[in-house]
This record gives sequence, C-alpha cells and structure tokens, in this order.
Amino acid sequence: MFYHGDIEGTLRFGDVLKGYISAYPIITGGNSPQVLFKNLESINISYTDYCAVLTPCCEFEKNKSSILITPILQIRQGFLGNPHLAEDLTRINRKMFPNQGLHPRAWENIPPEEQAQRMNAGLEYVLYNFFIYESDPIFPEYNINRNGEVITTKHHMIDFGKIFRVKIKYGSNRESPPLNKCLQLSITSRNELRDKLSHYFSRVPQEDIVD
Repeated sequence: MFYHGDIEGTLRFGDVLKGYISAYPIITGGNSPQVLFKNLESINISYTDYCAVLTPCCEFEKNKSSILITPILQIRQGFLGNPHLAEDLTRINRKMFPNQGLHPRAWENIPPEEQAQRMNAGLEYVLYNFFIYESDPIFPEYNINRNGEVITTKHHMIDFGKIFRVKIKYGSNRESPPLNKCLQLSITSRNELRDKLSHYFSRVPQEDIVD
C-alpha cells in the first residue's frame, strides 16, 4: 500500500499538500552579493496543484515556523522507455540491479567485462533525484505520447532538486493556518522516500573520495 488509509492531522514527511506556489530568482551572472543583486533578471513564480512535504517529522515537531516542500510534477516520457520501469514506475523509488535500470538494448551494448563489474557492485538507485508518487484519485489524469502510443496516467513525481521553504505565519491565537493536507504516505513508502533522499544528498563526488 503506497498511501496511508486514514489521513492524520499531524504533518508528516512525504505528505501531499494542495495549493502552494514556489518562487526563485533568476540571475544573469556574478559572484558577489552586490553583483548578484544587480544582475537579478527576474523572479519565477509558479503554481502546482500539489506539493510534497520534505521536512522530517521530528524536525516539524521542534520547529513549526517553516516547512520544506517540493512541487509534485508529471512524470517524464523517458521513464516509460524502460520496460522494467514502465511495468511499475514506483520501482524508481527503490534500488535495483544495474541491468534493470537500462533499456535491454542499452545494456546489451555494454561490454561484458563492464556488465560483470556493474552487476558485482550490487543494487543501486537509478534516476537519483526523482521519487514517484503512485496514482491516486485526487491526481488529475494526463497523457504521455510514447512512440505514437498515447498513455494515460495519474502517476506523478517529485524532483529533489526543486525543494524550497515556506514560512508559516501564525495568527494572534497561535493557531496555524490550514495546510491543506490531502494524502499521507504509508510507513513503507515514507521509509523509501527517506532512504532515497538521504542517498541523494550523501553521494560523494570522485574528487572527495579519500583512499
């Protein structure tokens, strides 16, 4: 089960919220605060129907003045080009064998020695920055054209590279504004999201590897 059957009032990691906007500056260059301000080209403001909470549950209990969220987006057409992923898009959320993360023809084009090396490395994540949210009645349907075939889906995704912060302003009675929570992940799905997000931020670049 991808989602929790009952929606709890408490805000939790991975929850789906409705009705938020994101904003970020677009600059033309420069590497000092003065230049960055002068070269501010515009501020992009966008609205998506739904977003996901990426503030850890325990952190929100300690600090309720802001939350980290990211837009929930339509999946990419290319995801469906891999038969293993197209069969169950939520496989993107979990580690898999290297040959499963590629189209069979792409895997066949890899030299046998490299194939063996990759397989010996064991399970790995593919599409590091994406996490799939399974189809649910609240999500709108949309079409994806794949090689002339129109596929209708309600599956959506988040991109870890699009996380932003929202400040929460309390009223005079200290009651928080409505957060419009409409879906809650199951414990299993929440753990998968936590594991993949942790892996995304803990990857070590080649130049930082110490022998």
